Amino acid sequence: MCGIFGWLGSPEPTLAKSLRDQLRHRGPDADGEWFDPERGVWLGHRRLSVVDLSQAGAQPMISLSGRFVIVFNGEVYNHSRIRPDLEARGIVFRGHSDTEVMLAAIETWGLETALERFIGMFAFALWDRQEKTLKLVRDRIGVKPLYWAHKGDNFAFSSELKPLTKLSWVDKEFNPNALADFFKFLYVPAPMSIVKGIQKLEAGKILTFKNSQCEISTYWNLVNVAEQARANPFLGSLQEACEETQSLIDDAVALRMVADVPVGMLLSGGMDSSIVASSMQEQSSQSIKTFTIRYEDEPTMDESEYAKEVSQLLSTEHRQFNLSAQHTLDLLPKVIESFDEPFADSSSVSSYLVSLETRKHVTVALSGDGGDESFGGYPRYCWAENIENRRNFPLAKIFGKTLSTISKTSPNNKTLKRARTWGTLLSGSAGELYSSVFCQWAISPLNNSNVIPSSTHVRPEIFRGYPMASQFMGQDQLGYLPDDLLVKMDRATMAHSLELRSPLLDHRLIEFAWRLPLNYKISANEDKGKLILRELLYKKLPRHLIDRIKKGFDIPITSWLKGPLKDWASDLLSEAQRDQDPMLNPQALRYLRDECLHAGKHPLLVWSMLMYLNWRKSL
Repeated sequence: MCGIFGWLGSPEPTLAKSLRDQLRHRGPDADGEWFDPERGVWLGHRRLSVVDLSQAGAQPMISLSGRFVIVFNGEVYNHSRIRPDLEARGIVFRGHSDTEVMLAAIETWGLETALERFIGMFAFALWDRQEKTLKLVRDRIGVKPLYWAHKGDNFAFSSELKPLTKLSWVDKEFNPNALADFFKFLYVPAPMSIVKGIQKLEAGKILTFKNSQCEISTYWNLVNVAEQARANPFLGSLQEACEETQSLIDDAVALRMVADVPVGMLLSGGMDSSIVASSMQEQSSQSIKTFTIRYEDEPTMDESEYAKEVSQLLSTEHRQFNLSAQHTLDLLPKVIESFDEPFADSSSVSSYLVSLETRKHVTVALSGDGGDESFGGYPRYCWAENIENRRNFPLAKIFGKTLSTISKTSPNNKTLKRARTWGTLLSGSAGELYSSVFCQWAISPLNNSNVIPSSTHVRPEIFRGYPMASQFMGQDQLGYLPDDLLVKMDRATMAHSLELRSPLLDHRLIEFAWRLPLNYKISANEDKGKLILRELLYKKLPRHLIDRIKKGFDIPITSWLKGPLKDWASDLLSEAQRDQDPMLNPQALRYLRDECLHAGKHPLLVWSMLMYLNWRKSL
């Protein structure tokens, strides 16, 4: 795991080095650079040594023929399985790093064929000295981040946004559409960034920069995965599906346990982390190290006792770290600083703390991220399925459209507002229904009412032919997963030089999950999800640990904003009103402070504004 930075066009080596070193937290163990002044190419790397700790794994790395130069962030977990095929072709390796195998694979088979064989998380830049072409590549799911900027002959990329904002030729004006999306979704979705002149490379994409021109192509597409799955569905029994799922999980875990440094596990006590921890412990010759968070002030949201019980049953070496409201206030400036953009997922605080403490014991940690999106873990999937069943009643859609039309005549009437809601449920598109799950502002938080959230970010309908619940899962895998959950975990862990690996994000497992029938994942009537994972865990853990209400990892902002964080929040909102931020609607600020905060309403709205205001102060 590392940090990468590069500059093509008119690079200034001294400045480039200083910008690369802003990523030191991502790679504290070593640094390197490669500069071709004739071609105007500067590539920089900060290294977190995890596999092949020797100089043979150092970057930037040049291929055996000298044609390619790479800077790489991430891991290709199956490099040891690819290596023998390359050795059979006469390739002699200097070390045992995955980077060296990647270069040899690309040189032997070409970039796209090599990518088909890679199992991993990665963001890398590949300079082709022969073709004078730069390729930026991001992994299939979007685990590792990659920002880029382009103007004229200048092109730059970075693992994080901040270094790019120090380049004089980059347009640093705020992107109001990105801010509108933030207030809608609590994050800024790719390919936008909060800065107009900087973009994010989306998951599964290749950006080619040649002759001062950029072109973006796709090498892995979730929609294609879904279409292929529908053409080749899994026809076996539930038991056979369970066996195949367990086999894929075990292999994904085994690949991610390989490291030349200590490895542990983030254990929440939920199904996803429990099944990964179980597989990990079964494949380990000694007790694995597990880590969790306990909420001191809010026992109703605290899952640490479940994590402790799972640990005892699996015989892991377990550690628990405490998080209080005061601790949250103390951590917030550092948490916000670790995010380049406004970000309002409240679990970023707990993720930051568990990463900080875990890094004191291990360099690599596995997690359960990805299980909800593939196997139907969120309540909205059962909700979507129930809504779709109701929409199939005779005349339901006609009734819904009528309600929706009538309600628009008086939008301030509460009864008609309710009618409009039911109208949307009965006749709205999957995209409209999905959007309704996320927070809705009563008035726009932005001063410019013409700036609205992007409609292109929410497009579950592209998963044509699938039930609405599956469309929601697909939308989550395209948006919420890479732009929220994976951003959160990348920034929280890399702030402390901790490498995070997520077996349930293995693309083979995701592709298999799409082949499964929906009734192997959720039971809408019982409001129950992740049926396959439940079946697997029933063989390993007591049912009371499995059949319980999903809590997640969010901090208890509802009670904390009414109690220990209320004065801090009120002061911050009042300060924003006095400062008259030109981006913000004064009415929205008053609404949040005088109605929401003091009445304990709409905590996500309040929290998103607080995170934006804190982010602005951190600039």
